[in-house]
Amino acid sequence: MGRTGRLWPSVTALAESAEREKRPFYLIVPEQYTLKAERDLMDALGLPGLFYLAVLSPSRLQDMVFERAGRPERALLGPEGRRVAVAKALSLRKDDLSYYALAAEQPGFIGAMADLLSSLREEGVTREELRDAADKTEDPSFQSKLHDTALVLSDYEELLGDTLTDSETAHREM
Repeated sequence: MGRTGRLWPSVTALAESAEREKRPFYLIVPEQYTLKAERDLMDALGLPGLFYLAVLSPSRLQDMVFERAGRPERALLGPEGRRVAVAKALSLRKDDLSYYALAAEQPGFIGAMADLLSSLREEGVTREELRDAADKTEDPSFQSKLHDTALVLSDYEELLGDTLTDSETAHREM
């Protein structure tokens, strides 16, 4: 029995209690699982619909928080906007890149770099930390990779400036 199978009885018990007491219950699940989780919850509880219970993805939870607490003053970039900003940052640095010089022209690279920058920003890794790590490593290839990543991250953050934000920044600011 997997993790979900072991947790599901506890989840349904908590949801049933919330429904009975007419109090809100929020179940946070991965984006692709929301519809199935709603159906599974309705089936498990024998309900025709969810009234006090809500199945939310992390992005929907973020939207709910912003609806109640107010949206950030800066425009929020979606995945496509983030890729456009990364492409612009790569374009600005194309003559300064060594490790990523050839890869930057390859299909799929912009998306991969956007994912990398997203992961770094989620973990709170700064361009200064990347530069410090590059200075400390003895592997020239890894040093070059860290240096290039720091350059692209720096330009990406400058492009966002005071008017744009991404989901990583929005999560940190919540």
